[in-house]
Amino acid sequence: MIENVKQKQQELATLTDSVEKVDLLKEISEYFQRKDPLQALQYATQAAEIAGRIGYDSGYAEAIFLQGKHQNNLGQYVESMKLLKQALSLFETLNDRTGYIKALNLKGMVNYRLGDFQDALVDLTEVLKSEEDIDDKSIRASALNTMGNIYSDLDDYDNALKYYQEGLEKFRETGDRNGEASILNNLGILYSDLGAYEKSLSHYLACLKIREEQEDPRGIAITLLNIGDLYMKQGEFGKALACHHNALDINTGIGNKAVEAHINGSIGKLWVKQEKWEKAIPYLEKATELAAEVEDRNLRVQTLKNLASAHEALGNMSDALSYFKMCYQIEKKAFDEEYKERIDYLKNRYEAEKKEKEAEIYRLKNVELARLYDHIRLISEIGQKITASLSLETILTTVYENINQLMKADGFGIDLYHPETEEIEYKFFIERGERLKPLTGSVHDEGSFSAWAIRNRKEVFLNDATQEYMAYIPKLKAVGADEGGETLSALYVPLIVEDRVVGVVTVQSFDPGAYTPADLDMLRALGNYIAVALDNARAYAELNKAIDDLKTAEVQMLQSERMASLGELSSMIGHEFNNILNGISSPVELIMSQPPLDEDVIWHCWESDQEGHELQAYLEERRQVWEKIREASKMIKLASDRAFETIRDLQAIAGGKSRKLGLTDIVETLEETIRLQRHKLHKIEIVKEIEAEQFRVMITSGEMGQIFMNFLVNAAHALEGQEDARITIRMRQQDGGVEIQFADNGKGMSEEVQKRIFEPFFTTKGEKGTGIGLTMVKRIVDQRGGKITVESQEGEGTTFTIWFPQEIQELSKHHGN
Repeated sequence: MIENVKQKQQELATLTDSVEKVDLLKEISEYFQRKDPLQALQYATQAAEIAGRIGYDSGYAEAIFLQGKHQNNLGQYVESMKLLKQALSLFETLNDRTGYIKALNLKGMVNYRLGDFQDALVDLTEVLKSEEDIDDKSIRASALNTMGNIYSDLDDYDNALKYYQEGLEKFRETGDRNGEASILNNLGILYSDLGAYEKSLSHYLACLKIREEQEDPRGIAITLLNIGDLYMKQGEFGKALACHHNALDINTGIGNKAVEAHINGSIGKLWVKQEKWEKAIPYLEKATELAAEVEDRNLRVQTLKNLASAHEALGNMSDALSYFKMCYQIEKKAFDEEYKERIDYLKNRYEAEKKEKEAEIYRLKNVELARLYDHIRLISEIGQKITASLSLETILTTVYENINQLMKADGFGIDLYHPETEEIEYKFFIERGERLKPLTGSVHDEGSFSAWAIRNRKEVFLNDATQEYMAYIPKLKAVGADEGGETLSALYVPLIVEDRVVGVVTVQSFDPGAYTPADLDMLRALGNYIAVALDNARAYAELNKAIDDLKTAEVQMLQSERMASLGELSSMIGHEFNNILNGISSPVELIMSQPPLDEDVIWHCWESDQEGHELQAYLEERRQVWEKIREASKMIKLASDRAFETIRDLQAIAGGKSRKLGLTDIVETLEETIRLQRHKLHKIEIVKEIEAEQFRVMITSGEMGQIFMNFLVNAAHALEGQEDARITIRMRQQDGGVEIQFADNGKGMSEEVQKRIFEPFFTTKGEKGTGIGLTMVKRIVDQRGGKITVESQEGEGTTFTIWFPQEIQELSKHHGN
């Protein structure tokens, strides 16, 4: 075969017909797809360039498809997805059904590798439904293989095994040895997950034999990696390390970064299991770097956690905290993206279901279908409400308030599962309208239907609990208290998001035969929404806890290392959030102090105010109350926005890294900051001497707000108890730049204080001060190439002057124009 390829490569150099050259490039590219994916990609890219230039449309579509295929083999899944979408569009335009299904099958595989199971299942289901449209059985076999992977990752091993076995038969029928090896490898993974290690190893070895026969270095490396992981599970670390290093050596020759990332991660994990931290760290660092490059978020988070553990074990607390922060930032970003995607998906699904059911109701005019549609609409509405909330209590009560519109619910409950402790929290249960006290229990409790549903990841369907309970918990002598006492019918549905069980939802009735399969379907559909909502609420709570834990850790380290970077960050966080909370508390108090609507006045006006003068006066009074509330709400919103912006700015404040700069209207930022601090400034005269309506400076609004906030807070502190308190704020063009001054007529500072005013942790406020505010202001000004000075005399006041350089102004004017 090699001689044949060399012959074709020589033939390539002599071809003059461009179409023939494209076809030969594609043929050579497919030969190298497993032996050397990078070289295969180069041939496919060359074919696409020539085909595009000469207008060879079918050749161009097939070359683009091959590029996507090779990028997948190289672990570049995002780039592969872009190319496959382009190929699908081209095949559809050409009405090439076989090419379209082939590209759709590979797109499903890439969606799976990117963790998008929903889209992967949609793609692969269409492929399997299109068997009659194509003659190539290997495409169906490949789709079955990927379906098996998805169900395996979802821990649905029965379905996974079914798809793998059907796919294996198809591959063997077509003589596709590479496909056969792929499924054997996946069966090895499945049996490993089930703890059947001997079966797992036999399938891996069968796979390895085929891949060696096929001279497939990438496949060999992956199989050796899996065998090494299997040995590691069994505690045979020497064998595991040998397999991993062998896989790493083979992969070095083909340069597959995704495979290299997983191998390094496994070696690092192996050393971690043996508590050989220093040996683990280089491999984990390499795995983290490669995982970031190939955008494998799950692997990156896993390796970062292992790195944090390794450094913590070695006493490198600063490095451990750094890796924890990186891990937290990645997971936070993933949560934000996932939350938005879930909401969008649920909204789109709601609209699609709504239109579909409207069409069916109109067409069939079926009363039963109309009722079903109403239930789906209600489920979707409930789902939208609860997935839009991050409050656990709101989620629980919202579901309960609506459940009786869907089905009979004499008893209703939602239980939360905590896998880390293997405990079930019976958080919310209402029976006969009365909410019962929360309880906790073990997931291994053989007398609990909730525990059975969680352990088995299956529903419980009871229409005669006195007899049917035996099918689930045969050791139970009588229906337990948590099942409702008099309960005769019950449904229990495990709440699963992605592949994790997060709880159970149950409805119960005192009547026998209360539920139908349709009720179970509705509760299952509602359970999908509940699972997403609970997971969002859990993630939000964990995020808040992570922030609280971070603050606690920073305070503890500040006590022993006050000048360390972690201590500085802790003080900055405290300083900023104190200011932000101060900006929220007064508006809230203002809102709470407003009088309620006086119905007696309105009725009095209705009965006796013929001319309407009294009513008009009262309405004007209410309008003023409303204006106060609206203004206070705006101030709270501004403070909330500033809080989010402060969190985003923490990395820049702590590490010297800045986000992308923008042109900030500092006059507007000043007004916002003054409004936020109005509660502190209400007894102080604010004099603004600003030459122009707008000054735009290349700086983040968060940085500028921090500067203004510090000056206002410090000035207010200096003016405490002074009757003629005044702050004068000036902005003007000066020396080709912009100059900002904050002057107060407070108590002033001594020369000694002025010399130390910008030192970290120096404060004149005693226990009330952090000593970090002006340090932060100076850092921001210096970073932007500016200058800051202070002039003060005791008993007369203090003036701070900031100047930003000419370059910033010129850039601002250019962008402004």
